[in-house]
Order: sequence, then structure tokens, then C-alpha cells
Amino acid sequence: MTGIGPVEPYEEPHGPRGDPLAPPTTLVSHPARLSERWAALPPRGRRITLLLAACAAALAVLFVLRAGPADPAPTPWPAQVTTVHYDGPAPDNGAFRFTVTVRSGDPVTLRQLDSWLPELGVSTTPSLPLTVRPGQPATLTVWLAVYACTGLPHGIDLPRLDLVLHNGRGRQQHGYPFDGPFARDVWEFLGANCGPALPSDEPETPVVDPRAGPERSHM
Repeated sequence: MTGIGPVEPYEEPHGPRGDPLAPPTTLVSHPARLSERWAALPPRGRRITLLLAACAAALAVLFVLRAGPADPAPTPWPAQVTTVHYDGPAPDNGAFRFTVTVRSGDPVTLRQLDSWLPELGVSTTPSLPLTVRPGQPATLTVWLAVYACTGLPHGIDLPRLDLVLHNGRGRQQHGYPFDGPFARDVWEFLGANCGPALPSDEPETPVVDPRAGPERSHM
């Protein structure tokens, strides 16, 4: 015959003192305060610590001062910052006055001036090269001389100054065209120096032989 014995109550296991077993605890050590650590350092250790802190601060300041834009904006080409303004004719025959201005950047040097027509020669006062600094406009007088009247065009539409410019960016050749007053003044100068030899800006009238009959088309 099989049977079941008496039922006994279940009891929690206890520790040495009869308390229930608790999970293992983790010991946490609280770090000493900064002031306590500083007070515990010997004088030599304090001096070394202060020296290291000063070196770190100096390196940080040097890094900030040296830090800057990695790729600074390049210097513009001279023609981008140089303007030439026509001021009108000078009292002398063939002299025309201009103002040259450099807006910003490096100084610009005018190294050469060429004529836009092979029949005209040019010279300047003052003579070139001429260096113009930003914010300090320079006055340039251009002298024209006529080499030949027969090859001149019928009228002056856009006379220009062909300048060779140079600055810190490089060398550049640029033509400055002018309309209005300068074109009119140049045409009057050519008329005064060439007279009847100056080509007219009016279309030529074809010469017709009165003895010829009406023109016939040829098939």
C-alpha cells in the first residue's frame, strides 16, 4: 500500500543570523573630492600639474589663433577691379583724359596701351608702366596720332583702349570700349587731321552712265 506522508510547510533558507538570503552587494568607493586630492599632492606635484595645465592652455590658444579659412578667396583678375572713365578731351590736339580706378584688392599696374586701329598711334602721360592703388584714382592722358587717313573706317562706333594689366593674380589684356562722347571726340579729331581724306559714314552713290540703257537681267 502506497501513501503520502504528512505535509510540512516550506521555509525560506536563511543566512547565518536567520535573515533571508539577500543578493550579493557591490561595494562602491566614492572618489575623493578635487580639493582633497589637491591638498594631498606634494608641492612638487602641484607645480607639475600647474605647468601641464598652462601648457595645455597655451596649445589651445595657439590652435585657435592659427585656425583660419582653409582656402582664402583668390585675388581677382586685374580687369575685374579696374575701371577706366572718359573725362573729355584735353586742350591740346589729340589728347584725351581718362581716370583709372582700382576698386579693391592688390594694386594694378598698367603696362601697355595699344591702339584699336593700325592707322592710329597712341602714347600716354604719364608714361607706362603706371601703378594704381585701390582708393587712389590716377589720371591718364592718351595721345592719338594719325599714321594714315585712307585706311580709316567709315565712322567711329566703339573706340576702345587696349590695356595690358597686371596685379598679384596675373597678367591680363583687356579692351575698354567707349561710346558717346569719346567716339564723337575721336571722329572730330580725325576730321580735323584728315580733312577730305577721311572716309564718309554715308553710303557711296553709284555712278550711272547716262548713255547706258535700262539694265537688263541675264538668264
